[in-house]
Amino acid sequence: MSPVVSETIHEFAKPLVEANANETGATRAHDALTLLMGTMQPPFPHVVCLGWLGDGRLRLRRPITVQLSREDVGIVATAQEIDELGFGSDSSEAIRDLQRAIVSLYFTLRAEEHRLGPDLQRVWQILQERIVATR
Repeated sequence: MSPVVSETIHEFAKPLVEANANETGATRAHDALTLLMGTMQPPFPHVVCLGWLGDGRLRLRRPITVQLSREDVGIVATAQEIDELGFGSDSSEAIRDLQRAIVSLYFTLRAEEHRLGPDLQRVWQILQERIVATR
């Protein structure tokens, strides 16, 4: 019996850096490599799904949609449905700041649940649907 030879064909994703008519192939390749190596940020704004809050006391039932944008202060991570923001010098730092803000908001609203006005009651309802306390 002859050995079976299998061939794998890999399809690469389209580059995140769009080509400019004045750019050379070398410039585009350099930009794509820089983006992959992490020294260049992808184009903004873009959306990510937050699936973890970085705190063992809380677990997300469903991801929270986060919009990342570049502002004068750096990168801003916005969880629009709960009106919460995180800031940082890069996307990772902004998301970590947002995670801490959401954790703090959760425990504050839980402690003050009986005193919340309509807007914060709406936010608390969303947080209760999305987050479960593990301890």
